[in-house]
Amino acid sequence: MPTLQFGDKGEDVKVLQRILMEQGYFAGKTAGNFLKFTQAAVIYFQETHLGPDGEFLEADGIVGDKTWWALNNPSGEAQKSNLPRHIPVDLSPIRTEQLTIVLKEHELGVREDPDGSNWGDGVIKYKGFKGAPWCCYFWSWCNKQCFGAYSLKAKYGHCLSAWRKAESLGFARNKGNYIPIPGDAFVMLYKKDGKLTGKGHIGFVYRVEVAANRAVTINTVEGNSSNRVKIGKRNLASPSIVGFINSFPADEQPTDWERGLVEATSVAGDSTR
Repeated sequence: MPTLQFGDKGEDVKVLQRILMEQGYFAGKTAGNFLKFTQAAVIYFQETHLGPDGEFLEADGIVGDKTWWALNNPSGEAQKSNLPRHIPVDLSPIRTEQLTIVLKEHELGVREDPDGSNWGDGVIKYKGFKGAPWCCYFWSWCNKQCFGAYSLKAKYGHCLSAWRKAESLGFARNKGNYIPIPGDAFVMLYKKDGKLTGKGHIGFVYRVEVAANRAVTINTVEGNSSNRVKIGKRNLASPSIVGFINSFPADEQPTDWERGLVEATSVAGDSTR
């Protein structure tokens, strides 16, 4: 298939729009015009899917060979990463418990049925109703399983609302000098023309790689990623990642836990998201 991008027209764009619609990413008209709503749908798809190399797609809104491959292989074994699954040592007890709960959901193989439906026997326990994306419901559900109550005082299904609530409670940590701790949530908020679209993504941090005492990449466990609970790896250079939610109590803030060490230059061109 040809490379497609904003401004393109024709039958190939219609094919793209139909695939995105079938998978729940596009709700516009399949008229064959690659305009802003199609571009936004492509970026949203890219943010949550792996390419044939096992790394997250570059979320640039351009449909090249890797994105076409992912569109035709949106779930199942093709979207299962081979990243390590061990919980870092020297974490606090509750953080270890949180990650144990999260990784168990991954091992259960929870996924949508059918693909793109935001539904299925595994997904139902996180949200309880059909229709809406479920990454934030997954985070809220796992959070409650660990703490016995929602740390944000309620179940959240909307990433921007969860981030705003975390800010009001003092749990939000802006990306920058903060090194996330396994068990924290990472938060992505998508923008269009410099303005928040209201869409986002959230998941758990379970491993952190640092260079020059700064976090550069995180390994994650995410719901509603490639229509499943998936382990991924994201580069913190991504502008969509705005920060982290750390809702753990003061005695659950370890300082000497296991980190991965990388050379700063080794991730400079990394296209993972």
